[in-house]
Amino acid sequence: MIRIVFLGTGAGSPSLSRWALSTAIVYDSLIGLLDCGEGCQIRLQQRGISPLKIRFVAVTHLHGDHVIGLLPLLQTMTLFNRKDMLEIIGPKDLKDLVELFMKISRHKTSFNIIYKDPLEKISYNDKIFIKGFETCHTIESYGYLIEIKYKKDLFKICFTGDTGPCENVVMNCKDVDILIHDATFLSEHRDEASASGHSTVEDAAKTALEANVKKLYLTHISSRYNDEKKILGEAKKVFKESYLANDLDEIIIF
Repeated sequence: MIRIVFLGTGAGSPSLSRWALSTAIVYDSLIGLLDCGEGCQIRLQQRGISPLKIRFVAVTHLHGDHVIGLLPLLQTMTLFNRKDMLEIIGPKDLKDLVELFMKISRHKTSFNIIYKDPLEKISYNDKIFIKGFETCHTIESYGYLIEIKYKKDLFKICFTGDTGPCENVVMNCKDVDILIHDATFLSEHRDEASASGHSTVEDAAKTALEANVKKLYLTHISSRYNDEKKILGEAKKVFKESYLANDLDEIIIF
């Protein structure tokens, strides 16, 4: 079975309903994480996903709500006596962040960590292929194109992390099956979105339209918004196949 699991769909400060951003790609026992925000490993437990089976973690950027959950997750893997190597993909300073934490906490993992350049195309068991691309945020930031091979099918997912409206996202997410896009703000807060390097719901829908994707899933939703119909309504005016991701939602692909 292949599925996408939305572990956290919130923006910045988490709320009781939307935790910090993290998404899992599960292909039988092969598992990858896209971002690893606060509370990620609790959400993994709630969905029955073992940290010992996570093959890679792809981090979009180093703002805390996308990466802080990685450090305790590594500790848990060691407590479970993980032996398999883990690949961590992300910005150049990510390795320094992890190693500084290890040094200060006097923590040593029970497994090897290999750090990968996000712009390198990486294959996992010839089943999952992942390659990063630059997005339009306030610091070094990447989205990820994930290609999943199943029998004769090739299913494509694009995950933006944080980004404002960005031609590079459109180019790299062209014709994908699913686009998971930053939708932090409603259009009434467009100025705030622009100033902080984020997208409005309408921006995400326009990107989906321009990229000719099949389905759009809105994520990284600000905790100020509680009206899901309003969020979806703004997106569907532009792109009909728009959906709102909520914590612990799952998409079954095959």
